[in-house]
Amino acid sequence: MAYAQSVLAVYVAAGLCFGRDGQRLRPHFVRYRGKTGDMAGPDLPLCDFGAQDGGWAKGTAFAENPAAVAFRALIGISLPEMDRGPLMSGQWQPGGLATAWHADPPAPGDFVFSYAVSPTTPAPADIDHAAALIGALLDVVELLDEDEVIVPGWIAQGAEKRDLPAPHPAAPPEIGARTDGKAGSGHRQPLHSVVGAQPSIVALARHWSLVAGAIADGSGLPAPITGFRLRRTADWQVPSTGDPAEVYEHLGRVCNVSCKFCYLFGNPGNLAIARGTRVIRQDEVETRLRYFLADTGQALFHAEWENNETLVDPKLPQLLPRLREASDKPFFFVTNGNPLTPAMLDLLASVKPVHVIVSINSANPELRADVMRESKTRRARALEGLYGLDDRGISFGISLAAFPEFPIDDLQATIEHVATLRAAYVRINLPGYTRYLPPEHPFDTPSTWARVTEWARALRAHVRLPILVIPSAFEENLYHDDPVAARVIGTIPNSPADRAGLRPGDVIERIGLLPVTSRASAQALLSLDRGDARLTVRRGAAVHTLCLDATAGAFPYVGESYGKYRFPKGMVLAPSLSDADIRQVCDQIDDYGAKNAWVFTSRLMMPAVRRLLAPYDLWDRVRLVPVDNHYLGGNIQVLDMATIGDMTRHVEAETTAAARPDLLLSPGTGFNREGRDLLGRHWKDLPNHFDIPCELMSCSRFTF
Repeated sequence: MAYAQSVLAVYVAAGLCFGRDGQRLRPHFVRYRGKTGDMAGPDLPLCDFGAQDGGWAKGTAFAENPAAVAFRALIGISLPEMDRGPLMSGQWQPGGLATAWHADPPAPGDFVFSYAVSPTTPAPADIDHAAALIGALLDVVELLDEDEVIVPGWIAQGAEKRDLPAPHPAAPPEIGARTDGKAGSGHRQPLHSVVGAQPSIVALARHWSLVAGAIADGSGLPAPITGFRLRRTADWQVPSTGDPAEVYEHLGRVCNVSCKFCYLFGNPGNLAIARGTRVIRQDEVETRLRYFLADTGQALFHAEWENNETLVDPKLPQLLPRLREASDKPFFFVTNGNPLTPAMLDLLASVKPVHVIVSINSANPELRADVMRESKTRRARALEGLYGLDDRGISFGISLAAFPEFPIDDLQATIEHVATLRAAYVRINLPGYTRYLPPEHPFDTPSTWARVTEWARALRAHVRLPILVIPSAFEENLYHDDPVAARVIGTIPNSPADRAGLRPGDVIERIGLLPVTSRASAQALLSLDRGDARLTVRRGAAVHTLCLDATAGAFPYVGESYGKYRFPKGMVLAPSLSDADIRQVCDQIDDYGAKNAWVFTSRLMMPAVRRLLAPYDLWDRVRLVPVDNHYLGGNIQVLDMATIGDMTRHVEAETTAAARPDLLLSPGTGFNREGRDLLGRHWKDLPNHFDIPCELMSCSRFTF
């Protein structure tokens, strides 16, 4: 932030920035462009250098070219690299200017984070340099005049004028290769790992690409710059939740199977997640561990890599005990099962609490090995690993992928097999794919999803394990008259909910004296009430009263938390929207005085949104807009996997002069903590593009 503050302060002081209405802008503050206001951080002042209109203000307190000031800010937090290594001293010398630097070596033991830059090009003219740099920074921060965000449209220097870059919301950032392999960024980290998680680093990369053509070494000879590195690792600490996954998740960069249907193979090449081709280096692990301070709430910046098989990284046995000393929060792993050797199982048992989801897919070793491309020496380990988890009292769930390669008869045989063990639950993933990886055996999505869902619903009556169908919105919204009712999917065996006699299909109507209006309200009430609970339950035409003893429970029940899932008192309810979610919509419509508000949703969620909106009688002021997943394509139909480009296409296609929205509302769950979508584009690029107000609704993320 200090870098962006320094650079923008000097350009604002030069009086270069103009709004879309042609008025010169004089913003007073700069703020990080977080997801919402409370995540944006403090407003930082932009110093007034007393610049005069129309030029570089010679003779005032602001007396040098802003590009030189900006370069000093850049070199203060990063250093250029050539193919042979870093340039610890040198000079930037465009057009008669000369700015020299000399840097000290990095802190001993710290991993050096380095990234590629675009090929060296001639230095651009001053105003083109300024436009590109300001545009890059305004992807990371926003300017404020008092409390109001202002959006520059163009800059001017003398008689010259340049529009600021404003890529279409569907356009992916141009940041090079997504992989760290030979055809990618090589020894450097791909910018895709930070474009969504730490966009400040991408702004540095864009700045280096502007100045690289005029960099010389300490002798004044041209230096071919191909990358840059972060200068001081300690400068890149960020707030932490204290979750040890902030360290160990970086070990999941490779896998030891190659499933035919693996969603990672269907990821687009410009996704804002890097693809690893080798395990993480030991010094990066040590550095991330060193800066992970759970007690003070700090950690190194997050980087997004495709999540493969964490348990195969040979550094894990040394890392987990040290992480357990640093944090008492549960560890959570998703594994294909074959890394569950006796040594790995003993390791996991020694660092409990741990929850493991095992993607077993089939109890038939030959079928599993064929579809998952698993070696013969490993094909028996996954099933053996389930028994090992059970024997050691390690909490685990089972995951199945209901692709045509695994017939329903085989899925049922697998569930019946694992039901003899103490698994907490079974999750069945309805087959999904993107347009980048069509299924080997094509299938009709509606009929296939319906067939699998109906089979799973019938099986719940015969298997003690709760059976989750993902995405749960398909079942809850399309199979029931009330798509948000607190309908029980199942209960964790030996949990208070199980021992109280709750059954699949029961609908919770009251908890104590409080009425239950949705699954979300039931989950909230049960989580808040740590004591016993008295439930009023409708079972068919009958109403029952059940008492949950909060102290009753035995393995596999381990409490409320099962990795990313929350099952209060062992009761498994699908996620749902709540009345509070819908009240946000109503409040925003009233606050803006909107007459034609568009609410983005998905076709799967339309019934629930309509049901919750109905009592408010807003249909003359609100329109529900189901967003199709054009970016990923295939049969993806979840709004959380849509991009702002997908939303933009709908607005562009359906807006007319007589039917233009005056407010856009979107759930915030499709954007990460930084407010970025799957491409790394910020959600505020949507309202900036259309010049229409837009707000995010804070909803609970649907975990299944």
